[in-house]
Amino acid sequence: MIWELIKQALDFCVEKNPRLKDRESVVSLLLEEDSWVHSTFRYALSKRICAFLSMHHQELEQVYLTGSTVEDRAGFTSDIDLIIRAENNEALADTLRRLDNDIMIYYHSLLQQHVKKMHQILSPEFVYKKETLERIKGHIFHPPLLIWHRGSK
Repeated sequence: MIWELIKQALDFCVEKNPRLKDRESVVSLLLEEDSWVHSTFRYALSKRICAFLSMHHQELEQVYLTGSTVEDRAGFTSDIDLIIRAENNEALADTLRRLDNDIMIYYHSLLQQHVKKMHQILSPEFVYKKETLERIKGHIFHPPLLIWHRGSK
């Protein structure tokens, strides 16, 4: 399942950039530390993760993406900064930890020595109330990008 999410993220990069002809060309640019490819890959992966989570966690309300991915400056060791609005999120946090571990196995195999010291790619922050979300948004240089909400596809 995780490999499918990663392949879909690689395919998304191909769809968004006409000079990329296949997954291998995306991996080549990831290895060259192309920030657009790293950011686009992380964006697509986060969207797929949200779709997966929404099927298994009804408590999930909204997910925002922030940090280097939104700023188009992601590199080898950039994490995927997520702001997650959800009620009762212990099971959700556990699912995210397991997803992160599984994603890292494949990410290490793709980029090998470039990420050998990297231990996680997902960096979730949970919020419970609208005022907490607004406070967090106020401390982020670039506005977070809403990438999923209950009721979206």
